[in-house]
Amino acid sequence: MRWIRRRALAVDPDTRTVTLSDGAELTYEHLVMAPGLQLDWGGVPGLGEAVGHDRVSSNYAPEYARAPGS
Repeated sequence: MRWIRRRALAVDPDTRTVTLSDGAELTYEHLVMAPGLQLDWGGVPGLGEAVGHDRVSSNYAPEYARAPGS
């Protein structure tokens, strides 16, 4: 396994290739992409007020995610 920390410009699942921002093209057997996340509770009307209340939760914020059985 190899972790490549560069920006991907294109993914072609038919040829199993990824084109990187520097022009490099990689082939893969299995691909895991982690695009990052920026929380925006205000992006959905009412979500900011609802999250954490009345069974509204998110696994993206530790304070709202519960471990199984807890």
